[in-house]
Amino acid sequence: MGKVSIIAALVFSLIGFILLGNMQQATRETSEAQSDYHTGQLARELAVKGRKLIIAEWINLGGVTGTEPFTTISENGGTISVESYGADPTNANVLDFTVRGIYEGAVHEIRTRYSWNNFTVNPLQITAPDMTTTIDPNANLDFPSITLDDQSLHELDEVLIDELQLANDLDHFNLGLSTLVADLENEIDISGHANTLGVSTVTETDRSSLNQQNGLFFPSQVEQAINNFLVAHPTAETVINGSSIPSQFGSGTDRVLRIDGNANFGADFAGEGVLIVEGNFEVPSGVNFTWDGIILVKPKETNLNPNIDLSGIVSINGGLVIIQEGIPNTGHMDLTINYDADASWGNQYGDQYPWWRHTHDFSGRLNTTQVGFESNINGFTVHGQTKFGSLQNALNSPTNDSLFLEILNPGSHGRAILTTDFTGFGPISYPLAAGFDPQIADLNNQYRSHIFHEGDLQHMDIAVTRISSLKKLWDTAEGYPGCNDSRYWDGPRCVGTDYNRFGALALRLYQIVDGAEKHLYDASLYWHRRQDEEEEFEEEMNDLISDIQSTDYGVNLNIGSDVTISINNNATAMLSGMGNLPFGMTNLGTWHRHWEPGEAGNPLHTKVQGAD
Repeated sequence: MGKVSIIAALVFSLIGFILLGNMQQATRETSEAQSDYHTGQLARELAVKGRKLIIAEWINLGGVTGTEPFTTISENGGTISVESYGADPTNANVLDFTVRGIYEGAVHEIRTRYSWNNFTVNPLQITAPDMTTTIDPNANLDFPSITLDDQSLHELDEVLIDELQLANDLDHFNLGLSTLVADLENEIDISGHANTLGVSTVTETDRSSLNQQNGLFFPSQVEQAINNFLVAHPTAETVINGSSIPSQFGSGTDRVLRIDGNANFGADFAGEGVLIVEGNFEVPSGVNFTWDGIILVKPKETNLNPNIDLSGIVSINGGLVIIQEGIPNTGHMDLTINYDADASWGNQYGDQYPWWRHTHDFSGRLNTTQVGFESNINGFTVHGQTKFGSLQNALNSPTNDSLFLEILNPGSHGRAILTTDFTGFGPISYPLAAGFDPQIADLNNQYRSHIFHEGDLQHMDIAVTRISSLKKLWDTAEGYPGCNDSRYWDGPRCVGTDYNRFGALALRLYQIVDGAEKHLYDASLYWHRRQDEEEEFEEEMNDLISDIQSTDYGVNLNIGSDVTISINNNATAMLSGMGNLPFGMTNLGTWHRHWEPGEAGNPLHTKVQGAD
């Protein structure tokens, strides 16, 4: 072998050793980084669990602070400790506490302030466009006020007045919140309950504000909590029709009784949990009816005007929630998926023009408004349209693990519930308008999730409950004003070609590479109607107007002399557990601090002054 060949062989050998050493070093660094990540993650999970335990006990006590439910708990090789706990000195209804999760030297600390508000658990809440109410003077209504929510009126105003311009205002149809309040206050006064009972109202402005405070304050969100609970626990529900009502309900794992249609309780009945009546709710004179928990009365169809007749001996210890939608859940929901593997978005719409995948009339074709992304809970399968699984597969490598989600245009929320299941956090459901649950939200932005590894996301879906609360993108005869290409007259193409998705609700996925945020994926949901579907919509609205002009439009509510309705804190706690939704309280702030093992400032390594 020549000298040159020997030198070349030595050089290649040296390069090989260097490359091998670099690879081993990189492997060690990656392994260490993974270990640090999981240690820190476990500390955070312990702190989150401690926070849950404290809040659950506070709810169960009906907002009474008392003393901390525990001081230290050993859990899965780590520790949960309560660092501080107590009521705010200036407001006894405010709970302020700090809890730490400690795991192998990593410390995660969460401080949370919550305010208890009994208004949120008002035992009689009504959403209706119109009402006829009768209250017997001898009825025992043990709560401060009846809550009227103007959501139905707001929907009517948006469609009949703003969209169709059928009148200047709802007064033309003898409708309006002021009319509802005046009529109800008059009945309260006539019945002699004016000294103990009033009327409280929730408007669109209130709903928007309270959504941002992460609280459940109005009837439709009570319904959302129940529906989302049933998605995760379908076996907890019993469904019957009005001709097969049992004499009692609520033993064992039975939590929810749904009556499909009208419910006339012709014989004595006692139950607990959640009762859903999809029609009339009637307890005739002489019949004993007792329910501990929540009763939700909501007809399946908008043009069915519910009759709630409580003439019997009725005891409702919890809450009666009545919902009549203002307009049908008309139109349909479209889903548009955009994806750019390079994250360059040169054309703003991704790899295929003008979208990666588009599903017209998602809600009609799949017979659901629940959009699945990851789907490992109870066999939920409506996820193929999102292409999210294909994207996840493309990212399935150790170098593509730093991911986070973002909610774009949350004002176009569709009254949706976002459900996620990240490893260590379990299924979490939260009003999408409020962003991500504080357990999984970015510390500085509630509309961004925490950073996670590709394999951490076990389940994710968005359940839209009102299509008309999504962004309205109906096709036009001419180009959309502001659309990137004036040739496009249909909503889907405007969504697909606009980086801001034309104001539509969108769920985005980002990947962090070398410290830079790479935007990879959008799923846009919006209220859509094609030009050839206008006639169908006009027929729906004409039927609605005929219904409005009839004499029996709206909710008919009769509260008899032997009726007792009262507050039940246990019912509130039960609702809070339905999908982890915060019912009966307002999140005033949540702050996180985190220290890795050995990191400066880690409280486990802070020396006591004067000690060695």
